[in-house]
Amino acid sequence: MRKTVLDQQQVLSGCGCLDLEINPAGRVYKIGAVLDGRTFARQNCALKIRDALQDLDAFLQPADFLLGHNLLGHDLPALRLLAPGLRLLAKPAVDTLFLSPLAFPENPYHRLVKGYKLVRDAVNDPVADARLAATLFRDQWGAFAGMRDRVPDLLSFYLFCFAAEGQFAGIEAVFESLGAKRLNLDEAGQSFCLLAAELVCRTGLAGKIEAWLRDAATRPALAYCLAWLRVAGGNSVLPPWVRHHFALVTTILRELRDNPCHDHGCVYCREVHNSTGQLKRFFGFDDFRAQPADDKGESLQRAVVEEAMSDRSLLAILPTGGGKSLCYQLPALVRYQRRGVLTIVISPLQALMKDQVDNMRNRTGTPSAAALYGMLTPPQRGEVLQNIRMGDIGILYISPEQLRNRSFGSAIRQREIGCWVFDEAHCLSKWGHDFRTDYLYAVRFIKEFAEKQKMEIPAIQCFTATAKVDVKQEILTLFQEKLGRDLRLFESGVERDNLHFEVQEVSGTGKVKRVHELLTERLGDDGSAIVYCSTRKATESLAGHLAAQGWEAAAFHAGLEAPAKQHIQENFLQGAIRIICATNAFGMGIDKDNVRLVIHADIPGSLENYLQEAGRAGRDRQEADCILLFDEQDIEGQFAMNAFSRLSRRDIAQVLRGLRSAKRDPDGEVVLTPTELLRSERVETSFDLDDPAVGNKVYTAVSWLERAGFVERNENHTQVFQGRPRVRTMDEARDKIRRLHLSAGQEQRWLLLLETLINAGKDQSFSADQLAEQLPPLAEPARPEDATRLVLRTLHDMATAGLIRTTLMLSAFVRYKVQRHSPLLLERICHLEQAMLDLMEQAAPDAEPGQWQNLSLRQLNQHLLDLGHESSNPESLRNLLVSVSRDGQGLAGQRGSIDFKHYSRDTYRVRLQRDWQSLRKTVRRRSRAASVILAAIMARVPPATPASAQVLVEFSAEDLLTALRGDLVLISELTDPLAAMDRALMFLHEQRVITLQHGLGVFRQAMTIHVQPGRRAYSRGDFAPLAHHYNERIFQVHVMNEYARQGVEKIARALHLVLAYFSMDKMDFVRRFFPGREEILERATSRQSFQQMVEALRNPEQESLVAAPEARNILVLAGPGSGKTRVVVHRCAYLLRVERVPARSILVLCFNRNAVSSLRRRLRQLAGADARGV
Repeated sequence: MRKTVLDQQQVLSGCGCLDLEINPAGRVYKIGAVLDGRTFARQNCALKIRDALQDLDAFLQPADFLLGHNLLGHDLPALRLLAPGLRLLAKPAVDTLFLSPLAFPENPYHRLVKGYKLVRDAVNDPVADARLAATLFRDQWGAFAGMRDRVPDLLSFYLFCFAAEGQFAGIEAVFESLGAKRLNLDEAGQSFCLLAAELVCRTGLAGKIEAWLRDAATRPALAYCLAWLRVAGGNSVLPPWVRHHFALVTTILRELRDNPCHDHGCVYCREVHNSTGQLKRFFGFDDFRAQPADDKGESLQRAVVEEAMSDRSLLAILPTGGGKSLCYQLPALVRYQRRGVLTIVISPLQALMKDQVDNMRNRTGTPSAAALYGMLTPPQRGEVLQNIRMGDIGILYISPEQLRNRSFGSAIRQREIGCWVFDEAHCLSKWGHDFRTDYLYAVRFIKEFAEKQKMEIPAIQCFTATAKVDVKQEILTLFQEKLGRDLRLFESGVERDNLHFEVQEVSGTGKVKRVHELLTERLGDDGSAIVYCSTRKATESLAGHLAAQGWEAAAFHAGLEAPAKQHIQENFLQGAIRIICATNAFGMGIDKDNVRLVIHADIPGSLENYLQEAGRAGRDRQEADCILLFDEQDIEGQFAMNAFSRLSRRDIAQVLRGLRSAKRDPDGEVVLTPTELLRSERVETSFDLDDPAVGNKVYTAVSWLERAGFVERNENHTQVFQGRPRVRTMDEARDKIRRLHLSAGQEQRWLLLLETLINAGKDQSFSADQLAEQLPPLAEPARPEDATRLVLRTLHDMATAGLIRTTLMLSAFVRYKVQRHSPLLLERICHLEQAMLDLMEQAAPDAEPGQWQNLSLRQLNQHLLDLGHESSNPESLRNLLVSVSRDGQGLAGQRGSIDFKHYSRDTYRVRLQRDWQSLRKTVRRRSRAASVILAAIMARVPPATPASAQVLVEFSAEDLLTALRGDLVLISELTDPLAAMDRALMFLHEQRVITLQHGLGVFRQAMTIHVQPGRRAYSRGDFAPLAHHYNERIFQVHVMNEYARQGVEKIARALHLVLAYFSMDKMDFVRRFFPGREEILERATSRQSFQQMVEALRNPEQESLVAAPEARNILVLAGPGSGKTRVVVHRCAYLLRVERVPARSILVLCFNRNAVSSLRRRLRQLAGADARGV
């Protein structure tokens, strides 16, 4: 037998390069091989596979080795099953998949490698793939030859690890041919310890290395561990196939990097597991907050951070402004630096996620934080997903609904999850003030994801500012029962010593005046204020009034466009706006240190909400005032808002009925949207398609059905159609459609859809459900989902007919004809970037690609300021460096121009991926592409448009590609114009030259639901948990009202109620603070209102009629003057205020107009605004 040794000249002549194409059924249908310049190819060979394999065996007979990508896991196992007697199966295999993480341990690994597969330039061509494997192997050989010269012991250790396993004989021969020497067990141990010195815990290594090395099966895992350790720190992540194939890799790295030894002599543990040192490194603080303190009087924040850094599960309750976010952000950064793992933060505040990420980036300097939520445009979403896959993201904020998105699941499968964080964890509890059903799906997702990955469930860490006794217990029980995780409880009080609370009794009409007076009395020259209102309309009205009084005030709520929101926030943070009038929910995202005054113009729905919102004040730990303006009638508004989202047992039963009767797909699942479900004639709910919350109500119903075991909801099924009409007018549309000779029904449908698209706004999107509502009824019998599918099919048909241009549609806000217009901003940014690169090159003119350099952003910024670049600041420079690190695809290969790692708050490590000259060429190319694209976007602004800092412009990807192709010099330099366009567009957005928005589109986002077999009815017992939740919300409003009532009399007594609410058992709390009034806590109205509606009648028979159950039918026979009208009025008020029946659902028939007027007047006196609509 020939000696199985390779040298550099024999790489191709001695290797038979092999690739197979195998279908999902396991059949080989294409074969390709290359040997010494000759090729072997068989197409469509499934039916004559034995003959083809015999020919392949003969072709590869002269080869010393087989070479290919994933030979060991894919091609060779398939051949052994088909023809175990093939001689080629005895040849040593050189698998480039197994060599890649050793040759290229840093991410991106290699331009030809993507997961298990090669990056092809031809579709299903196994000969081409065999050649690609040979090309990859040449590069691997070159990388190993460089290691041999720099770190010879590394190759020798690799040889030791792969020498004992027979299946790796080809890999063993590669390292031997490269000159690696053979090591014995002791020498291998010494090599590992020397090569990993100060990269791991020395105590953990000393105690484990010998046992690991003695086990031959463990050794390959040690090779991959050592390869990764040499480049560890941030965005270098192991390919997922390594973790799956060598499960011990994760175990070994945890032992060596995650577990502190507490030995002062261990350099690694002394630095990496030092919580105070890491706090200084990433946040710049010298120590943790002393308050709140734990039971021992020490910093609770430190205790939580150290537990979280140890990757243990926990529930932490810290007051708003108590440094809660840092308690999961710091461990996430440390975790990312230790092992490159991903921390996923589930947050309900979707509209605020970008602000949370921006705040974290600005505070820590990290570029490795990102957010994924529904408001991102396709290019933004694509970039975040790619950065997740590549390991560039260490902490990811997501909204819960992302867990049902297939692209999200696909991206995170490429990563090891280090921790799941639940922010606002009270959303997990039905006893909480803000229960979210999607949070419960997150628990199921975590379990199923870990099972699919064959990994243990990572740490679960929950954080909230407010949680009562029953909320805490439910959260702890949930994770213990569902995930087997015991969460350690860390808890502080809700009080903050620097906040001074007041309650002032003010009638509804006097509140605006009182807000102005309080601002005048309490707000100093250097402070700012937040005024909370319960509705968007109220924030707009109050902000307008205050502005008229001379205050710098603005409204802030979820309905604002993104640029307007950003503009208001920036001005508020910079002091140009001193007063924000915010909705209760949306104001939670405002984070400013010097808020001296928080006023609640409307009562919140719970003490939890009140404390979180008031907690925006005094975040600099200086004195601040929190004032609630109270009118007893305010709580009626809270009860009304609660009732708006309420579902009845019958509603949920009807949804179940609709799901059971719905059409199944081939997998036996129901795929339909909420609107499609409600359009079914079998479904009759108390809410209809006009209800703005219809989607949420159906999702909630499905969630509770899932909780009761009736259904299982899985990933969403999303279809999107994007395009623009090619016709400009409806007359042109009619003329073109007439020539197509469609049926009358088709013609009507096409014209209706075209008219909607022609009249659509620039950034407007439609659901297929919305468009289906405009179409004429389908022929019977038809299912509800047929209409929405018909909409999408019709749009595609119109595109085929040339009536619609299909392309990615986008829009963006630009600055037009203003002082800092968008083209000027781009020019300044590019000028600053060139100056930044000049300084970087001057500091390291001889830097070679691959050499790491330290960079202080603070010093670089100061140098630029000294040179007169007034627009320079650390945030802008960091954004530019991130952009340069992403300048790859379509501009100059696949890699970015630099590799950019965050080391500490101010310090980064940078290395060139191409030389300075090539880097500058790439930057100029990208800047030129950005300039061309921006010009194309600005050209779409109508000439008559007035000057504005936010002009919305619509454009398509096709428009931008056309503009790039119009620059003949630039297009000749672009390897992939589409990828270059994407990078340039994202550069404009990253540098805030434009603000990307969605474009015109039609989408169908359907639920995928498995309906469990059986016909069991949805019972009272099934509904009981949701009924408890609704009752708890009523209770919370009453508690908030009681706080306000007591606060008017004596604030100390009210604050005592607050402490008791969060520390006492519910029944004990009720007995202490509502003695003799327990029954009122179950009614969705105030005690005063109930007395007026029921008890004021002072007639037992009338009282029983008024307070009768809602579903009861009643006939009253009484003579004149017996009080029938009074009973009718009070009954209506009771239905409105206590049962919370919608006003539009109540019909009162009167004898004449005078009776109508009298009854309406009396009802309004009794029920106020709630009577509007009866």
